[in-house]
Amino acid sequence: MNRLHDDMTALWGELTSLWDNVRSWVAFVIAPLAVPVIASLTARYFDATQDWLNVIVSISLMAGYLGTFLIGLPLYLLLRAFNLTAFWLAPAIGFVVGFAMTYLVALSLGVEPEMVRSGFWSRTLFGAAIQFGGPAGAVVGALLWLIARPDRQRRSVAHTTE
Repeated sequence: MNRLHDDMTALWGELTSLWDNVRSWVAFVIAPLAVPVIASLTARYFDATQDWLNVIVSISLMAGYLGTFLIGLPLYLLLRAFNLTAFWLAPAIGFVVGFAMTYLVALSLGVEPEMVRSGFWSRTLFGAAIQFGGPAGAVVGALLWLIARPDRQRRSVAHTTE
């Protein structure tokens, strides 16, 4: 019975070590999926047609992953390097990244920079960034932190020979 316990303990240690090694990458694959989920729920709330829903989900999927990998990953690595791993930082930085990505997506879709700075587009885009982009980014940041758990040190598996 003691041997079985030792084997199970060793197996659990190996699985824990494996999870610790892939946890960050899993977080960066899973967390950005929150953006199209939130976008589709928002679009459904406003009675978007199926065609618009497809467009919104496609654009938000690309924006979620682009923002996460191009902006979020370098920030994640930088914060971890300086041991800034408090939970509150993840949604706060995620909000800023989501807010910025809303503007970048609008500009990439052809909204002129002059339109963004003045008048209707300025109010509309700022509202979209505050009401959708920022909160979606905050959710991605929080999910990323909860999965990756940058506050935890990696555990090593102690191998013993008997």
